[in-house]
Amino acid sequence: MTVLVLFIKHIDIEGPDTLDVYFKKKGFQTQTIELQRGDCLPDDLSRVDAVISLGGPMNVYEEEKYPFLKSEDKFIKRVVSEEIPFIGICLGSQLLAKACGAKIRKSPEKEIGFLPVRVKKDPLFEGLDKELDVLTAVVGARKLIDIGLYDHAVRQLKVEIGRASCRERV
Repeated sequence: MTVLVLFIKHIDIEGPDTLDVYFKKKGFQTQTIELQRGDCLPDDLSRVDAVISLGGPMNVYEEEKYPFLKSEDKFIKRVVSEEIPFIGICLGSQLLAKACGAKIRKSPEKEIGFLPVRVKKDPLFEGLDKELDVLTAVVGARKLIDIGLYDHAVRQLKVEIGRASCRERV
């Protein structure tokens, strides 16, 4: 049976690119839902083996301006309840945090570009030797990366639901 990795895209310039190539090389099937173009998220999750929600310039609380954020919030809640593996990148991690009940607030400092981080020893990051930049946290999540600037870095909710609010330098 083919594994399906579902990408959720919010803007034209932030697509799955390198991740898509990686998963296809590993033999996985991928599908990209382009919310900014009006694509709908699937009602049936029986074929979805993993979800990766990508970035975008909008904020999770801008649902009036970006109505697709409301449907994505409901979708992520279903993904979490069905324990489908989920990775949130940038905006995607904020959406996961919101769906799990975290308060999302504006950062006191701009978070544009790359900040050096210290990766904690964890199987999730085995073999990782890259710099990352980081955003927010979910209460009760285990801290995986420390950047010194904020206390919320990258966290993990469960083994099945990894949350990395970061960009890798590839």
